[in-house]
Amino acid sequence: MSIAAARAAKLPKLVVLGTGWGSFSFLKNIDASKFNVSVVSPRDHMLFTPLLASTTVGTLEHRSVIESLRPMAATKGVKFYQGEA
Repeated sequence: MSIAAARAAKLPKLVVLGTGWGSFSFLKNIDASKFNVSVVSPRDHMLFTPLLASTTVGTLEHRSVIESLRPMAATKGVKFYQGEA
């Protein structure tokens, strides 16, 4: 067992279900060095649905209303599991 794995085993486990507004805000503000954080969601992104109609008429691009979880998870050391809970 590596040193990092041994350290992670001693941290309290924290599981976040879903990738909505609450989970994104929570994950941005949490100190991931104090917890072993895992996210379980069927999607690896958050969709800002109020602006979705603007993408169909060309006012906004699709990438403007979607925020991916994976870059934030990678920088904070959060594990992501794609699945339903």
